[in-house]
Amino acid sequence: MSDDALDLRELLGKPSAEYPDLPDLPPTATFYGKLINVETGLSQKKGTPYFRFNVRLTDPGKDVPEAWLDSVKAAGFSLADFNVYADMWLTANAMRQFRRFLDSLGFPTNVRMDEMLKLNPENCSPTDETQELFRGRDVLVRTGAMSERGTVFRNLDSIAGIKRQG
Repeated sequence: MSDDALDLRELLGKPSAEYPDLPDLPPTATFYGKLINVETGLSQKKGTPYFRFNVRLTDPGKDVPEAWLDSVKAAGFSLADFNVYADMWLTANAMRQFRRFLDSLGFPTNVRMDEMLKLNPENCSPTDETQELFRGRDVLVRTGAMSERGTVFRNLDSIAGIKRQG
């Protein structure tokens, strides 16, 4: 990024076609990635709390089409330009999925989650210590199916921690 002042006339004085867009993700494809951070949120309809795990893609899985990888490169992007995420809902029924995710990352199962994850004791939100527990961990992710609109959303179908060999 340049230290020069942003010239909005220059930026907006071009057709939008001059700014390439990321290709859509391929449906039901596997990628490797690294956790960037964890944040909290509430669902729009019911206000259900969740932890969102943001991931930077690093490598394609064997099922990612070579033609798709070529289209990403041709558009001037790399896998690291894709912002994807997995939401872990915080309800009694959904805690099994959250436990499986934590297990895959190697967290112990016999420690209180709020203490183990270094959450803020007042509101159970992630702290700087929480971020450090997750940041940079290797994960294996899978994109969802294609929507009725013909796109693949950035929210992941699955996520699991993995051990990658140097």
